Amino acid sequence: MTSIDARGLACPLPVIEAKKAIKALPPEGGLIQILVDNSLSAENLERMSAAAGYSCLTEEEEGTHKVTIAVGEHSDPAVLDTLPLPSAGNALVIAIGKKSLGEGEPELGEILMKSFLHTLTNLAEKPSAILLFNSGVHLVKPGANTIADLQALAQSGTRILVCGTCLDYYDIRPEVGSVASMLDIAEEMTKAEKSITL
Repeated sequence: MTSIDARGLACPLPVIEAKKAIKALPPEGGLIQILVDNSLSAENLERMSAAAGYSCLTEEEEGTHKVTIAVGEHSDPAVLDTLPLPSAGNALVIAIGKKSLGEGEPELGEILMKSFLHTLTNLAEKPSAILLFNSGVHLVKPGANTIADLQALAQSGTRILVCGTCLDYYDIRPEVGSVASMLDIAEEMTKAEKSITL
């Protein structure tokens, strides 16, 4: 196994080091383990692995994330050159605190919110994260007409974080996204290069 200690390195450096190590593997492939000290770097390594078709396992222990990437036999490392590098921060974070967009008729607002989320799936640059809180968590409840678009965004790399307190209050089990604390949500907003609150 090839081990890389990337603790203390800001993104995209851990991803760059992982790509170098993968390219240096023999034709039969092998294992690469990268140590990072923040969840953003771990998530970026996971996304790179998924996009390249590698399996990946992340374990956290005392603030260190151990990301182990399994590269299969005859994997083509040239695919790594086609993958974009992650940015050091979150380019755009969208915080949504209600289930409808704008003021006025609630039914129209829900139509506009569905349209807004669908439009995001067609943008070349997707948001790095969407934060859902208060009645915004209704967008991930079973049967919501916004599920497919949020799933598409998640598959393209957008993190969907959903307020756990709000889910409990409304008694909702989310169909998509990760349950998050207010600390998680606040950290995403403070790391953002740009943010939009709806």
